[in-house]
Amino acid sequence: AYVDTVGAASLTVSEQPLPSDFKDDAAAEIDQLALGYNATQKLTVGGIIVHIGTSSKGPQSVIFAKGDLLILIKTTVPLTNDQWTAYITALQ
Repeated sequence: AYVDTVGAASLTVSEQPLPSDFKDDAAAEIDQLALGYNATQKLTVGGIIVHIGTSSKGPQSVIFAKGDLLILIKTTVPLTNDQWTAYITALQ
């Protein structure tokens, strides 16, 4: 995991290899995982479905797969969809 910033938001980014049991139907598995984080908003960024959950106090949890990685991001304050799109697009 590493820490990054977007504007005033601090992001904690965790990347891990996509679990082997996700490989058959990663989209469905990530949908289920996202429900556990109450990440019910979906945003499509460059063909990637991104699940975003916003707590009542403002922080967000974001879950998606990019390539063979499962990526989870937590923020201190909410980002706009445009900020998320730019950030996720820029991830290498």
